[in-house]
Amino acid sequence: MFTGIITHTVPIIELLHLDNSLKLTLQRPDSYPLEMGESIACNGVCLTLTSYSETQMSFDVGPKTLEVTSFNALQKNDLINIERSLSYGSKVGGHLISGHVDILGKVTQIDVLAEYWILTINFSKDYEKLIIHKGSIAIKGVSLTIAEILVTDSVSIEIMVIPHTLEHTNLKLLKVDDKVEIEFDHQIKILDKLVRSYLKN
Repeated sequence: MFTGIITHTVPIIELLHLDNSLKLTLQRPDSYPLEMGESIACNGVCLTLTSYSETQMSFDVGPKTLEVTSFNALQKNDLINIERSLSYGSKVGGHLISGHVDILGKVTQIDVLAEYWILTINFSKDYEKLIIHKGSIAIKGVSLTIAEILVTDSVSIEIMVIPHTLEHTNLKLLKVDDKVEIEFDHQIKILDKLVRSYLKN
């Protein structure tokens, strides 16, 4: 599990595209502790560390992950949000995130208000039930709060991004029409499943 509080943004050193998979190599931050086989969230996607050196760290990205993320569009030197997994007893500064992306959303508008950004992100109406006003959502692995919800044939949410978050994540690089990884609040997903199971019975 993760919290959505990004500790570093690091550039892509190498992308090796295989038949249906991808080997992703990122720059390792100075003095960044690593353990072989551990889980690290990369843009909100839970990946297993398969190799590392003093300056690099590598991950294998499988075909299923490529289907539900924007990783196929990544390029060398792109910045990636990273976060090590949560330890028991650690402070949860954001909200609980599994690193299992639900869908890709699309950035439809970016408004700049002084030093703040207001991001408008659009996605399928099928997922309306998994969001609530002022609830939590993970965008590219960043724990954020839903400020507004607009439902038409699809769902649009507005998220205000504070200067600190812009400075310490790759959200500042987003442009209109960019695809973003979305993970909905884990607790809401559990409640939704329980309610649907109850209604079936």
